[in-house]
Amino acid sequence: WKSMSAPTVSIGDPDSFVDQSKITYLSAEEFKKLLAQNTLALFILDVQAEDNFKKRHLVGSANIPLDQLEKRIGEVPAGRHIVVYGENDLASFQGGVRLSDLGIYSARTLTGGKYLSPLSGLPLEP
Repeated sequence: WKSMSAPTVSIGDPDSFVDQSKITYLSAEEFKKLLAQNTLALFILDVQAEDNFKKRHLVGSANIPLDQLEKRIGEVPAGRHIVVYGENDLASFQGGVRLSDLGIYSARTLTGGKYLSPLSGLPLEP
């Protein structure tokens, strides 16, 4: 039946109204407020390639590269507040769309593009 229909998991096209409707955006400022409230309730998902993750990522984030997200979806805890980001806004968007397509509808997508910069004020490592 899959061969007769569209893909079940979208790549994430920012020009698609359907894909845009799957995303709830979160600014860096809103994210800082969430971090101040309760970091234990958050699951921060980094969809960067593993090499980029090793260079810089948000403190406390888990890395599941975008191209592995579908097969590793079981590692994403559905009962927590999920924030997804990538190396840029497009990768973040695509991660959010894929989570939605995989049945995780409450994830929020970090936007603003500068969250991996030391100037963002967000906690980074290494």
